Amino acid sequence: MKNCPTYEKFCEMVFDDLKRHWQGRWSDSELRAQMNEQKDIIEREYEGATQKLRSGEITEQIFQNGCVNSVAYCLYLLY
Repeated sequence: MKNCPTYEKFCEMVFDDLKRHWQGRWSDSELRAQMNEQKDIIEREYEGATQKLRSGEITEQIFQNGCVNSVAYCLYLLY
């Protein structure tokens, strides 16, 4: 089984990427509040990504870059 980041680590990676998209236009607390409002999307994407990683369908690099970035970009587009 592949080593999967915890949900908390995944959220931190999404937060860091989302913060880059917003480039200082929102405070950290505002970004975290927005993420909290979309928790269902983040949880669903995390579960799907971890299943794909564990099955070998994707690599750790794709998990960290592709899956994290897609969630952050999705949240960016929502706002």
